Amino acid sequence: IYSEGGAAQTILYRLVAAGHALGATPIAVVGGFRFAELQAFAREHLDWAEGLELVENHQFATTGTLYSLYLGLTALLARDGIDEIVFAEGDLLLDRASLAAVFASHQNVVTACPEPITAERSVALYLALDGCVRYIYDPAHQQLVIPEPFRSIHNSGQVWKFRDLPRLRGLCERMGRERFDETNLGFIQEYFQTLPGDQLELVRFRDWVNCNTLSDYRSALELLAKEHP
Repeated sequence: IYSEGGAAQTILYRLVAAGHALGATPIAVVGGFRFAELQAFAREHLDWAEGLELVENHQFATTGTLYSLYLGLTALLARDGIDEIVFAEGDLLLDRASLAAVFASHQNVVTACPEPITAERSVALYLALDGCVRYIYDPAHQQLVIPEPFRSIHNSGQVWKFRDLPRLRGLCERMGRERFDETNLGFIQEYFQTLPGDQLELVRFRDWVNCNTLSDYRSALELLAKEHP
């Protein structure tokens, strides 16, 4: 919810607005740190987003990103009328046309971004010889190691679409608390790794920035200004 130009310039507002414009409903936002500020922001600036649900992760300080994903998925899977779920990391700014391609796909979707693949910043996505999706990421940001031959490698766009909801629900139901300190990548890979190739689409983003720093955030707004001034 940080901004240097009003509420509409925050990452959260842009992500919610983009999803809302593309017909996503309901939208679940999972938060933990300074959650009361997130709630206040939503009340003041996102009251137009029909179906918006804020989900609090009370254990954000002691769990990994998988637990936040689990909370968001279970909140949505408990609703009626859900036929697919699009999951986006909460620190991304990207062009709306690229996001629209994810929504328009009739397949399960993994995404790639145009940034170079580096151990310092990247979550790498590669397709093994059998066509299975694999993710590699180094929390220490030192090195990336691929332990097998592969067909292609990409920098993950950190947005996914899940269309097989029985599979997704089953993975959530089988998840034990011992996994809650993991990142979300193992769970996501588990969902995608046995999908037939004709049920999977790779969408490549055009303009994409993972806003880890204020410099990233400012660069992203400058990049996207031509589309969303």
